[in-house]
Amino acid sequence: MLISDNSCGAAPSAAVTGSFAKRDYGTFKDSLRAPIHRWFEYPAGFSYKFIQAKLIEHDIGPDQIVLDPFAGTGTTSIACKLEGIPSVGVEAHPFVAWVAKVKLNWALDPSELAQNLSKTVELAQTKMSEARKIAKNLPELLHKCFSSENLARLVAIREAIRSSWPPSEAVGVRDFFELALTAALRRASTAKTGWPYISPNHKKASEVDGLLAFDTQAQMMIHDLSTVTSSLAFQDAQSEILEYDARVLDKYFSKQRFHIAITSPPYLNNYDYADRTRLEMYFFGQARSWKDITTTVRQRLITAATTQVTRPKSQRGELVDASVRGANADIYQKLVKAVRQLGRERLRHGGKKDYDVMAAEYFRDMVAVLSATKNVLLSGAAFVLVVGDSAPYGVHIPTERWLGELAIGLGYRRYDIEQIRTRGGKWSANPQRHSVPLRESILTICV
Repeated sequence: MLISDNSCGAAPSAAVTGSFAKRDYGTFKDSLRAPIHRWFEYPAGFSYKFIQAKLIEHDIGPDQIVLDPFAGTGTTSIACKLEGIPSVGVEAHPFVAWVAKVKLNWALDPSELAQNLSKTVELAQTKMSEARKIAKNLPELLHKCFSSENLARLVAIREAIRSSWPPSEAVGVRDFFELALTAALRRASTAKTGWPYISPNHKKASEVDGLLAFDTQAQMMIHDLSTVTSSLAFQDAQSEILEYDARVLDKYFSKQRFHIAITSPPYLNNYDYADRTRLEMYFFGQARSWKDITTTVRQRLITAATTQVTRPKSQRGELVDASVRGANADIYQKLVKAVRQLGRERLRHGGKKDYDVMAAEYFRDMVAVLSATKNVLLSGAAFVLVVGDSAPYGVHIPTERWLGELAIGLGYRRYDIEQIRTRGGKWSANPQRHSVPLRESILTICV
């Protein structure tokens, strides 16, 4: 049920967002330059301007509450808090949820942080001998990404932070400085650490001193905090980040109801969100191997990458889950057809990636998210998503349209799709890349 008019009682989006570059809504480009948002570069993130526009468009104010089922590093919650609007974010990735919580703790005193920063840098310099010994036992990936001396500097900072503040200060000064150190890791690396993955075998032209990278990052964060907390609007806005599963969020919010849900879910593009934080989790001792990352993170997330799936040893029936058929029989048949085609294409390509299993499990998971979110939204509310389509092995899957149709089958009233940009052009020179034109859109679903 595709509609072209504005939905859920919202104001026309063109009038509200005309000055914004909508094509960047699905990217982290705007947030990289914005206070607080820029504390941690998250390539899977989206633009805070998208949140601002939708809050205005749907007339969301301080007496209402916003839900983000895929909170990531807190873009939605930060944008809401700056406007004095309460919000709740749900994030299954434990490390990413921690980042969001730290970014939303604005109760710290910037002047005290500045004093503590100087003390931390001085203390780190006294811990170099100890740090060199500790660094020797860190996972191999870290040794590939840093020179021995620079890795020791980073470890010295970590140990200085840990010795200065006890673990009981869960979201306090300790976490503030640990986030600054987290953000400094890739800047200090000798390896190319662009997204989505780390390339330890490709080196940068020069290495950045770890102490300098940390000090620069922390000073920027202190400045941002000072700037933001000069505003009074945020003080009454409650912002909560829950480390929880979006597929069953209605079990957590059995009584609470929300006025709008705004998010950007994982795309069906084989992006491994667990691998994204492997460097950081290895450094802080939260994992030491691929298996640890799988157990700690990968198994908790909705399926969007082949690294998350296990191919059935023997297959009886279709890979597509019955819950998809229960939501919409027509979309179920279309997905079955696409999954079968992916299964055939898989055998013709090197690597034989399990895109068919991935696609089937992705829509199973997203049906659960759509259903759970509907159960916690007030009547007349909107579920707004920035989402992209995909074409694994050249098999086009119109994700946004299929999600809209599945939502109708789950009891939503209607949906609207607004395309904001085309995607994939930068890969046109890659002979292994498909030639299917892709897009990114805003999907608005009305309860």
